[in-house]
Amino acid sequence: MSAIQKYYRDKKDEGDRYLEFVRARLSPHGITFWSYDSPLFQRHGESLQGVEVKLDNRCLETQRLSIEVAEKTNPLLPHWTPSGIRKQDNSWAYIQGNYDLILVFSKAWLIRWQAAKCPEVRESLGTIRKFYLPLQMAKDLCVLGVDRDGKRVAP
Repeated sequence: MSAIQKYYRDKKDEGDRYLEFVRARLSPHGITFWSYDSPLFQRHGESLQGVEVKLDNRCLETQRLSIEVAEKTNPLLPHWTPSGIRKQDNSWAYIQGNYDLILVFSKAWLIRWQAAKCPEVRESLGTIRKFYLPLQMAKDLCVLGVDRDGKRVAP
């Protein structure tokens, strides 16, 4: 296995663990979902219920969320594929955060916010494009925010 393959496998495993963590914290608030394990089904969405979850380990440190808009599997590929909030799928909810803070957004709201505010889109590792949403604004405008214990957090 190449170093790149190991990196992506480790990232997927980390994301899967975070997904389980999030589900347990949001279920008492009436947000329940089951993710698709097969990439074949993920073409339609990350879950049957239209929920996408993203781990942003450094959001508290950087005081911003990194909202994904495009990706490619290899930096040498010429074309970007819409992903994150720009992926055309069944997702209506976009959940992002880390193990200390989980924020639930309307995907449509994030798309409207990006269109209205035109934040700079940045690139990472030649495989991800994203914009930054200030964390305090994210807390103020999310549908629901919870802490590591699943308790609501005030904006």
